[in-house]
Amino acid sequence: MNALHDRAFELGLFTIRPDDYVIEVTPALRHPKRPDADAAGALLGRFHGQGLRLPARQRFLPDPMFLAWHRAKWLGAAG
Repeated sequence: MNALHDRAFELGLFTIRPDDYVIEVTPALRHPKRPDADAAGALLGRFHGQGLRLPARQRFLPDPMFLAWHRAKWLGAAG
């Protein structure tokens, strides 16, 4: 993850499903209603539905508990 993706993740612009490591981008970016969301949607929207490239070593996988926490927070903010 680069700095742009890290910050977007922290801001809740996307989340990662803990069960299969698939990226979900917020609908606000995939279907923008504001012109300023178009650029972010173009940068991040293309990753929606894609799986992460996972490291070969299991110990370097993202922590599923943290991803579940982030996703619950993300879903709560979206609802």
